[in-house]
Amino acid sequence: MAQKSAPTKRIAFLDTNALLRLFDYWESCTSVRLKLDACNDMPALKTALAGAGMKLDHILTGDDLNPIRQGMNLFHASLARKDDWDIYTSCICISELRHTLLEKLAAERLVSQRIPYRLALERPLVVFRRSLRTSDYSKLQSRVGEFFGDLATVYDIPVLTAEETETSLEIVSDAADGIWSRLLIDVMDGLIYASAITSMADTLVTRDGAFLVAVRNLWNPPDSEWKSIRKSILLALARVTRTYSLPEGRSVTNPYPAR
Repeated sequence: MAQKSAPTKRIAFLDTNALLRLFDYWESCTSVRLKLDACNDMPALKTALAGAGMKLDHILTGDDLNPIRQGMNLFHASLARKDDWDIYTSCICISELRHTLLEKLAAERLVSQRIPYRLALERPLVVFRRSLRTSDYSKLQSRVGEFFGDLATVYDIPVLTAEETETSLEIVSDAADGIWSRLLIDVMDGLIYASAITSMADTLVTRDGAFLVAVRNLWNPPDSEWKSIRKSILLALARVTRTYSLPEGRSVTNPYPAR
């Protein structure tokens, strides 16, 4: 495959955790008909949510606010940079987003049904699955679609799927295999990192601490061990991308936005 020309915009790649934070913020605002760009800081957002009738006192204080805060910061950073940046994610991240939301719904339902903790712990998938109805899946699909639709049509921040835009699952899988065999990393993180690399992302946005450390150490190795790992992975990726050349200077750097 011929070398691709550099994209006209820079690319920020959202991993699953970043995508979930953005969804948390969107869901909190839309549940009370509050526009995502109505508030720029947490005091204003807390006041607006409370004034709009959000009866979720337990998330309006302390650390439970962090996901919404991070989602708000990510939204405003993306909104401010939309003319210069494209936002990508992976089909893997979208699948994890749906799974996480389904698991959350199932857990809440099990609590309301007073299912014994031991049973839920020993057979979580069976118990969780039985707590869900067919309508739950269709409603969730619609809700996730609405989330991406609102970002694109209301705020002009489309979130593109890397495997449908710049790379492919075959290339991502081959690249991930080169990473897994040289660095002990979570299976899904390896796939997501490979998707970010092969989609020519300039930067990777994550709220996963362990993943963040690995990405930073690969980009800027702090010692000889990480330098060796980086060199080995780059050689493996070079073999994968012999027919898929990345434009000069395209790679994964530090998280964006830096907040």
